[in-house]
Amino acid sequence: MATLLNASWALVDGEAADTVPLGDRGLHFGDGLFESIRVERGQALLWHLHAARLARGCEVLGMEFPADRLLERELAEVCQGAPEVAMVKLLLTRGDGRGYAVPAGGRVRRIWLLYPLRDDPEARAEGVAVRECRLRLSLQPRLAGIKHLNRIEQILARGEVEPPFREGLCFDQRERLVEATSANVFLVRDEMLVTPRLDACGIAGVMRARVMNVARELGMPVSETEVDHAALASADELLLTNSLIGIWPVRQLGTQARVVGPVCRRLQAACGFAP
Repeated sequence: MATLLNASWALVDGEAADTVPLGDRGLHFGDGLFESIRVERGQALLWHLHAARLARGCEVLGMEFPADRLLERELAEVCQGAPEVAMVKLLLTRGDGRGYAVPAGGRVRRIWLLYPLRDDPEARAEGVAVRECRLRLSLQPRLAGIKHLNRIEQILARGEVEPPFREGLCFDQRERLVEATSANVFLVRDEMLVTPRLDACGIAGVMRARVMNVARELGMPVSETEVDHAALASADELLLTNSLIGIWPVRQLGTQARVVGPVCRRLQAACGFAP
């Protein structure tokens, strides 16, 4: 059995556990999906968006999606012991099996992990420094948008990020901006909110979806489009988003100082992440 390290609590297929079977296909092949969910005062934020992305991911991978009620019941159980701010990680794997062929009659394994989460109000208020990564993301339209377990590209890209930088921006093989190593990216240009299209690679984050919806409610024009190096360099504002950090402004891109601007502040306030 493989031990689940560093988690303060774990649930595997509905039972409290601290191990998973060594034959799990998520361990061997990255055959599965995951979600990282922010929990505040026992409540899982944006769960409906996480569940929708999981359902789409299961459809893409040909995995059975567990019943909504089952996931919600297990999520509530995990959240009962959560500190005031925490992270719940859910992994869905294709269960046990050897070889690349999908086993007949395989059962999806549900692995829930609870971790304490350290908030970073300074990053939210003052912004962070980011750099461009040398690694280029592979193009695979079939997997674009979903949060599958194959994260080796992001691990290698994250290895390029050292202080004073907090994040790295990843481009694809066509030199188009995709995302940061663990966040989505937004640009502000002429009061329009712009985010890279994710039709060839990248993760469609739940906070990305939340920010776009809120921006439209505020009357801001929103565009999903291709973003090259020139567009990135000339943006009026840069923002990073994910479900755990909320919205971080970018105060430095490489050696270039950036402005923490009014659009970021409006979106932070409207999404509940005001500094």
